Amino acid sequence: MTQTKLLKKGEYIYREGDPANEFYLVMSGSLRATRIRNHIERFKRGRVIAGEVVGEASLFDKSRRTFNVQAEQDSEVAVIRYDDLLKDTSLPLWASALFKAMIDRYRHVYVDVKYDDDDNYEDPSETD
Repeated sequence: MTQTKLLKKGEYIYREGDPANEFYLVMSGSLRATRIRNHIERFKRGRVIAGEVVGEASLFDKSRRTFNVQAEQDSEVAVIRYDDLLKDTSLPLWASALFKAMIDRYRHVYVDVKYDDDDNYEDPSETD
């Protein structure tokens, strides 16, 4: 069953390293994804706006969160628990393996390669 959660501006929905048990569909407002590097929280992925999801990458591999995600403004999100989604969906073994491989590849390119260099980060205080 999907629940909704109201977030106040500045409230974190999750932090880097947290366990991942659900993902979120932004219903209204916007979220910001950041990472901590050299003890400074830096702008990372960008904004997640209404109609977009965040937190979905851990659906198949159950890894920990790789970003901090906080509300840029008062926001509402739908909370979709992984266990609820997967029990209602019977995927063939090959489909689960394919999705996991795609997520692993995405993480390698997007997280490990694209953002290893601190020069690719922006200071969130310098963005709108």
